[in-house]
Amino acid sequence: MLLQDPDWFEDLWLRYWANGGNADKFDFEAYVHRLCELDLFDLQILIWALQDLHCRLESPTPPGSTPNRSRFHG
Repeated sequence: MLLQDPDWFEDLWLRYWANGGNADKFDFEAYVHRLCELDLFDLQILIWALQDLHCRLESPTPPGSTPNRSRFHG
């Protein structure tokens, strides 16, 4: 994911945080790199964020438009 879109981490963290996740960016990045663990509540929030991001990246784009991959802009 990182090689395809360098902003994936920011997008994922923003979706996680917007859905009620408790970890700040520093702690979230530590979790992504397996340096700490999230509690069950935050893991569920992360699952929702991943599902949301996946759906947005996989949704068909109408002809003549560009995919909306920017952070919360539309």
